[in-house]
Amino acid sequence: MYFSLRANENVTTAWLVPFLRALTRHLRGSFVLVWHRLPGHRAHVVTEYLHHRYRDVALLPPYAPELNPVEIFWAYLKGNPLANFAASDARHLARVATRHVQRLRCRPELLRSFFDVTPLFFSRA
Repeated sequence: MYFSLRANENVTTAWLVPFLRALTRHLRGSFVLVWHRLPGHRAHVVTEYLHHRYRDVALLPPYAPELNPVEIFWAYLKGNPLANFAASDARHLARVATRHVQRLRCRPELLRSFFDVTPLFFSRA
């Protein structure tokens, strides 16, 4: 699981391209990037970078959170380890959320369930 969270910042192309560069260093071979239609995901500089690197991109339909495993992941995070958690500020929340995400990396069966609950087909590699 690759995860990056920034407190008090929006996802911008200036953040996305370096994240994608780091991601492609970790993932060898081909992969399909599945994400929703955030404007930054569709930005020219991002799509140009991805096409230059020969990465396949599948955009989810608009307004379809039930198809997005990340939405299910966030629902789990907010409803379980972060339920009733009162952060002192956004940075505190980001640190605690990141710590819980790191713990989830040790639970592949739970991570897989976020994909399994969607009606999409994901190959088990």
